[in-house]
Amino acid sequence: MKKVFYNPVFRNLTLLSLVVVLFFTTIAARYSNYNKITFHTGDIASAQKLAKEQRKLYFVDFVASWCTPCKFMEETTYKNAVLANYINDNYIPVKVDIDDFDGFVYKKKYNIKVLPTIMIFNEKGEVVGRKEESMSATDMMAFLKSKRGISRPPLPRVSEAPKVLVTNTVVKPIKVVTPATNPVVKSSFRYYDPKADSKYFGVQISVVSKLESVDNEVKRIKRLKVNEQVIIYKKWKEGIPLYHVLVGKFADKQKAEAYKATLKSKDIVAGMVKMYSQI
Repeated sequence: MKKVFYNPVFRNLTLLSLVVVLFFTTIAARYSNYNKITFHTGDIASAQKLAKEQRKLYFVDFVASWCTPCKFMEETTYKNAVLANYINDNYIPVKVDIDDFDGFVYKKKYNIKVLPTIMIFNEKGEVVGRKEESMSATDMMAFLKSKRGISRPPLPRVSEAPKVLVTNTVVKPIKVVTPATNPVVKSSFRYYDPKADSKYFGVQISVVSKLESVDNEVKRIKRLKVNEQVIIYKKWKEGIPLYHVLVGKFADKQKAEAYKATLKSKDIVAGMVKMYSQI
């Protein structure tokens, strides 16, 4: 019978291999989540309690599923690694959908008329900052840092992160007006709101496929001193986003046609009159 000799060295090597694998697995899991913002899943009241326990501020981002500027921040601003690390270290972030039951209550309580609206609170629940527009990572970082020393204890030490903040290179959509509110917008344009605009008519000026082109079109129209509001309608075609640039919000087609004629008399190229819900 053949004898099998057991070498204890192999046992030590096996254990060492397991330790190394577990170590790097843990590190990988930690850093894969570190650059992602950990949004608080509870309500605003529980966020305040957590902020008090952790000696932090907390902010609430009021959003809606139909809000294009909100999606812009989700897809660009909040994916910035440096900003994500800063928020996780210094803030309790909360998202509130104004179309949810609780969100509707908060919308009334905090008088939310523009999306996105971002409100910063101290641990006492007092508002220390408010922004009613979308922000790039750079702007968001500056906004959060400007409030970090207001009515609160010293913050924990910020974790090490790259020194250069990677900014967004695309032109950001600014804001949208929430439904059932006065549709007056501070910016020179806003995005189509399916709940507020669908039954109205507008004069289509152009259709572009890049977000940068939207900003250029709006600036061009503004230089022509058009007195009606510019509304951007985003529609997907074969996986490509198309931005319909329209002017005006008219209750009937005749008024829209009359305005189109006015634009042509000023040598402003205008396309078809379209009902927003039928674009």
